[in-house]
Amino acid sequence: MSEAITQPFGKLPIEWSYQPVVDNAEFLTGPAFDSTKFNTDGIGSRLVRGINLTKGTTRWSEDKTKYWAEVSSDLERYVLAEGDVLIGMDGSLVGQNYAHLKQSDLPALLVQRVARLRSKQTFDPSFLFNIFATDSWLTYVELVKTNSGIPHISNGDIKQFLIPFPPLPEQQKIAAILTSMDNVIESTQAQINKLQDLKTGMMQELLTKGI
Repeated sequence: MSEAITQPFGKLPIEWSYQPVVDNAEFLTGPAFDSTKFNTDGIGSRLVRGINLTKGTTRWSEDKTKYWAEVSSDLERYVLAEGDVLIGMDGSLVGQNYAHLKQSDLPALLVQRVARLRSKQTFDPSFLFNIFATDSWLTYVELVKTNSGIPHISNGDIKQFLIPFPPLPEQQKIAAILTSMDNVIESTQAQINKLQDLKTGMMQELLTKGI
């Protein structure tokens, strides 16, 4: 792992500190599942694979969603929870595919080559999630990722990423502001999508029937 970036976010307020991710969040990667036992009938738990993560959210289109019928005792530790932060560890967009699990994503299981970060009590999960949307994280990934074959980052690369650590009340205030902005963006995007659908319908009418 590269040691080139020691302070990826630059200078911090005096009451803040830099700490490795692993000091503030429980780190886990998933096991390999037998693909012959996947089902697409919605039976059991969703399997969160790298393909199910995109920039800041999950994606569950029919062609990308697989299920695992039963959670045996050896799989219980891989059961995911609301608030878990997931990071895809492979692919051309390595480091850019991450998500913050919502209740609507569950029940779900962690799969191989996806990292799960579960915030400890001293760390706000929404604050942690937003760290992986920063240019500082992407710059770090560019330095540490492998460049031969399929690009990937290792467990250690993620665990040792240095993150800003403000006092918990300040984390929560920052996270609340950023979450509010995300909500506005989501609402605005929904309106844009509706207008695009309306325009498409109008084009069909106007270009085939006139005014």
